[in-house]
Amino acid sequence: MREVRFHIHRKSTFAGALLPYRMHINGQYIGTIRNGKSLDANVPKAGVYYIEDDILSSRNAVIYDNGLSEYSVVITVSYTHLTLPTT
Repeated sequence: MREVRFHIHRKSTFAGALLPYRMHINGQYIGTIRNGKSLDANVPKAGVYYIEDDILSSRNAVIYDNGLSEYSVVITVSYTHLTLPTT
């Protein structure tokens, strides 16, 4: 079976610093990543890689295979700032 290597780095941020992310690729648990740390994992080669930080989470990414043997992913935490109109 052929494999692809993923190098996932989670940028260090104050928001969510204490929350570890349980990472999955194509439904396979690959490990837990903490704030400012990296995680390396080998997964079976596929046409599409679905990356999520937990099974029930809404944060995810899709990477289409382009023949590489290694992929790098950087996780950042961002928030949308909502400005309410003043009356």
